[in-house]
Amino acid sequence: MVWQMGRWIMTELVISSALPDVINNYITLRAERLLADKAAESLKEKETVLVKQIIAEYRERGIEVLGGNLGVVKMHKKVKPIVTTPEDWRLVYSFIEQEQRFDLLHKRLTESAVEELWENGIEVPGVSRNDVYTLSVSGAK
Repeated sequence: MVWQMGRWIMTELVISSALPDVINNYITLRAERLLADKAAESLKEKETVLVKQIIAEYRERGIEVLGGNLGVVKMHKKVKPIVTTPEDWRLVYSFIEQEQRFDLLHKRLTESAVEELWENGIEVPGVSRNDVYTLSVSGAK
């Protein structure tokens, strides 16, 4: 992928069923994506700075909407739940258990905690092992 005339242009991939060509295509496309990810990350960081500045100024001025030449930006407020102390977590868990409100929790395991138990020979009831395959690239230029 190359940056031309203000936009990303994808390089041509070699169409082939030969595995070495497919691997080369993968490495090329992955390298292009990583470059685009890096550019997007840099833009996101700059955007975040501007968002924080706008929110701070809106709050300071007591306004919720203001426009510029390119458009209008409106600030929205949403109240979100937060648990801040270990004692608060004990209260939350107690409530969930007493009221049977397990829907308040995400239905997801912490993989690293389960893996640590497995490494210590401890199986978690109801948890099975699932093979996940990934790729790594070395020697790419």
